[in-house]
Amino acid sequence: MRVFLFPAAAPAGGCLKVIAEIKKSAKQGQMGAVKVMAKDLIRTQMSNFKVSHKSQTLKSTQAMGEAMKGVTKAMGQMNRQMNSPALHKIMQEFERQNEEMELVSEVMGDAIDDALQEDD
Repeated sequence: MRVFLFPAAAPAGGCLKVIAEIKKSAKQGQMGAVKVMAKDLIRTQMSNFKVSHKSQTLKSTQAMGEAMKGVTKAMGQMNRQMNSPALHKIMQEFERQNEEMELVSEVMGDAIDDALQEDD
C-alpha cells in the first residue's frame, strides 16, 4: 500500500517511519489507525509541499527583483548618456530631408509622366 500525496517528491525521513507504521497496522487489520495515520501523513506532506512552494516563490521573486534592479540601473545610465536636444535636432533634420526627397520624387515622377505623354 503506497500513500503519497505528491509521488514526485521523495518522502522525508519521518514520513518513512509513518508509512512503515501504516503498513504494519494494515497487516494487523487496524483500519481505524491506518486511516488516522494516513490522514496525518497527507497533512504533513501537504504542509511540506506548501513550505517548499513558498520557498520557491520567494526565490523567484528575489531573482526577478535583482533582474529589475539591473534593468533599472541600465536604463538610468542610458538616460544619462542620451543627449536629448541633439537627438531631437537629428530627428528634425531627418524629417526635413525625408520631405525634400518626397518632393523631388514627386517632381521627377511628374516629369517622366509628362515626357511619356508627349511621345504618344
